[in-house]
Amino acid sequence: MSESKLDLKKKAVIEIAEELFLTNGLVATEMKEIAHRASISRSTLYRMFASRETLAFAVADKCLHELFDPKPLDIYGTGQTGFEILRAYSNDLVETMIKRVRYLKYLSEFDQMFSGDYPDTPEARTYVEFNRQRHDRQILLDILRLGAADGSIRRDIDANMLELAIGNTILGVAQRILTREKIYQQEYGYCHEILYNVMELMLEGVRAAKETNESN
Repeated sequence: MSESKLDLKKKAVIEIAEELFLTNGLVATEMKEIAHRASISRSTLYRMFASRETLAFAVADKCLHELFDPKPLDIYGTGQTGFEILRAYSNDLVETMIKRVRYLKYLSEFDQMFSGDYPDTPEARTYVEFNRQRHDRQILLDILRLGAADGSIRRDIDANMLELAIGNTILGVAQRILTREKIYQQEYGYCHEILYNVMELMLEGVRAAKETNESN
């Protein structure tokens, strides 16, 4: 089914808001600036999106899509253990975040703005549902279950909880470190290396004991 003119216009507005939010910051961007860039009146903009916060959720959706861009399992090849695939997957995730720091910066500001309860709006509910159903989360779950089945990943940790822990740990550390790269380089002489080390420590915590012994 083809998209309506209104849907296409909304998409265009979201793209404009995304560029302004990522360039100038969420708090520093005003609705009148978005309307001006979209060549529409503010009243028209407010009919499409009730507030800047409404647009913020739509842009957060796009940022998460960019950061958690899932790759099909078959790209990792056959004959690898679940743990080996998990390491490759985690490396891909870290490399993506290093390349797309501007999305991390936006999500940090978004998290600060919505540190309490989300507003009771359709956009917020859509965002929550999107996070629950993200395709990349299912791929990571499949990797963890594969590893548990072949004995390379611990079976004593709930896969759903493990998936949340891995994704949120990498995202949280990346937001802390990568968005302040110059400061970390000045203070410690390291930046990306810290994130990779955190990833390795986390992976070692989920590796099955048998797998660990065989690699030593």
